[in-house]
Amino acid sequence: MEETHFLAVPSDENINYFRIRVIGKTDLGDAGFRSGWFPATAIDSLWGDASSTGASAARKVEEDIKTKINEKILATKQGYLEAAADPKADPAVIQGWLAAERRVRATAGEEVALPDGALEIEYDPAANLVLRHAGEKLIFVLSSDPDTVIGTISNFSENTQTGATVLRLADVLRQRSVDEVATTEARNDARSKSVDAVVERIDSVAAATDSAARDDLVREVESLRIMLENLR
Repeated sequence: MEETHFLAVPSDENINYFRIRVIGKTDLGDAGFRSGWFPATAIDSLWGDASSTGASAARKVEEDIKTKINEKILATKQGYLEAAADPKADPAVIQGWLAAERRVRATAGEEVALPDGALEIEYDPAANLVLRHAGEKLIFVLSSDPDTVIGTISNFSENTQTGATVLRLADVLRQRSVDEVATTEARNDARSKSVDAVVERIDSVAAATDSAARDDLVREVESLRIMLENLR
């Protein structure tokens, strides 16, 4: 078997291109060949790397960032199309929407200065969104049963995706719990204010029993009854 791959590796302002030719053969038995790009954490786990405990969390962050990017890409594309379809649209407005489309796909580059004394950490869960295959590794498998190796890697990737989904569900449930607490507190506060208003009204009616006319007192009592009915 023989395969040829061309890889582009950015270096500062330049891009270096490499041609990789993979040649393999077997003499003592039948073998199969597989190759492809896989998440780096999945490849590392195959050889016992224990540093991938945060793989699910990193995948969740990447998906969250991608969702935010998709939302803004859709918004700017819609704005551009609406402006472009308007015969009376100002060309500057159309150009502004085109610039906005590019800005939402921009990220910090090498020329963006860091604060004095700062170091840039290597961890970047969004790296694969910025540069294709940045968070992946290209592997070649020549084995009597290559599907088993590929299957092991795929299972880890699926487990990572499942973990990210569980973390997102946990966030939803956590936010729902916070909302329910806020709603309960608001309801209790409203009830407390209503009780205070009823007590104040009762005190007012009680104070008027000695001096108010009968008709006025009846109206006050009826008003109090209606208030109590509304609180049920």
